Amino acid sequence: MTDVSRASGKTRVAAFAGLLATAGLFAGLRAAFVFVREPFFDELFTLWFAARPYAVTWSTLQNDSSSLLHYGLVRLFALFRPLDLLAVRLLSLLCACLTAWLVLRSPQPPRVRAIALLLLAVFPAHVFFSSEARAYALVALLIGIATVCLHDWIVLQSRFALGAATLSMVLAAYAHAYGVLFFPLPVVLVLAMRESRRWKEAACSVAVAGLLFVPGFWLAAQQPPGALVWMQEAKPLTTLMLLKGPVGQLGFAAEFPYALLPPSPLALQLLSVTVMAVIVASAMRNGRGARIFGWILLTPCVLLLMFAIGGKTFYFPTRFESTLAVPLSLMIASTVDTWRPALRLVIVTVLCTLGILSSGVAIASHASRPEEPYRSAARFVRQSVPSNTSLIASSYAYLEVYSQQDAIWQVRLEAFPSSQGLHPGWWVNPAQSQLSSEADSLIRRRPDGFLWIGHRGSGEFRMLRSRLGFQPLFENQGATVGWFR
Repeated sequence: MTDVSRASGKTRVAAFAGLLATAGLFAGLRAAFVFVREPFFDELFTLWFAARPYAVTWSTLQNDSSSLLHYGLVRLFALFRPLDLLAVRLLSLLCACLTAWLVLRSPQPPRVRAIALLLLAVFPAHVFFSSEARAYALVALLIGIATVCLHDWIVLQSRFALGAATLSMVLAAYAHAYGVLFFPLPVVLVLAMRESRRWKEAACSVAVAGLLFVPGFWLAAQQPPGALVWMQEAKPLTTLMLLKGPVGQLGFAAEFPYALLPPSPLALQLLSVTVMAVIVASAMRNGRGARIFGWILLTPCVLLLMFAIGGKTFYFPTRFESTLAVPLSLMIASTVDTWRPALRLVIVTVLCTLGILSSGVAIASHASRPEEPYRSAARFVRQSVPSNTSLIASSYAYLEVYSQQDAIWQVRLEAFPSSQGLHPGWWVNPAQSQLSSEADSLIRRRPDGFLWIGHRGSGEFRMLRSRLGFQPLFENQGATVGWFR
């Protein structure tokens, strides 16, 4: 009896030590990103939008309606402490920690939970977006809740779980448009798992989700055509990027020096594809749990691919994948749990090594990157221009100058053209005739000239330069500060 107790005690100590090590890995990788990476334009936009008066947010929502829930939470967060980038990044980190707790408390066998938590800890997409002041960590949490609840609905036949899953998917859709891709899951699971007796519940869930998201659909329909141009896919065959994106690069437009994550080596791409193909194929022939998680993972991917083939895409590599963190981790864990111990150990070790290496390389990349050109120009303005000076800003420079302001230093900031002030960070430029009219109006209002910051190669600069002389005060490879007179 004593030997049994000792063995049991050693097992508990080993499990606790493993949990602590996983928690340390989970927190360490994400904390490194929180403090190492430079602010991204999208994050600066989050801060800008959260500080906007409620009365004027409608004009911005007409150009960006996909993250309502996250913007609302950020505004709520601002009631308890001054809003800054670190605070909003910590909000994402909190969502990531809740996601880890969800996996740890999911109704799965202990070994499946342990493997899933370890894989979640090192999944590069989730690591990165757990540190970003955007909605992706929140979406991953809500999709995680829906994943666990949908599993319980099928396995335990719990209608309450289906209701919770439906609500979570709707909230995920209000947090980001990706959430809509998960709405059909109850019907897909009924068909895939041959649960024909439950099709009424599934249909009801899809209908309720659609009804609850009617305001979201309506708001999306208010966006002007120009705000949707980026979604057009002129060459449907290029939608193979949906396959290349998460494999060939760990970041959108990875050749850009300020891309989110650096590209993956070819050997790493091939190894990742091979391992994942084997796991997905095995999951679809495995037990109920692995198949449920597999269908939850594959359904939004297939729908996204169908949208792209139809000429529409809103896919960004790693951002989309980050929202799939929980179903991906649970699918892999449920699958390899049935394999021989030696093979299971090899696969989990390979996946964890790949995740740690990818995240480590990305952390090192961000730590060594030069300051973003617009940020350098905005910092020059902060150091050289007196407070309360009038400043005309174009392109991303508007956000960068805005982010430099505080209680000590503020400028009277005006966007040119005015449309860039409605959604600085992503905007629809006006027609050439309207841009010309706005330039003439700006010059009439400021006959003595004005201080401007933006990009020297932009259409805004060329339009103003065709009318006025320009005296540069600061220039780098991407931004310019100077006087138009």
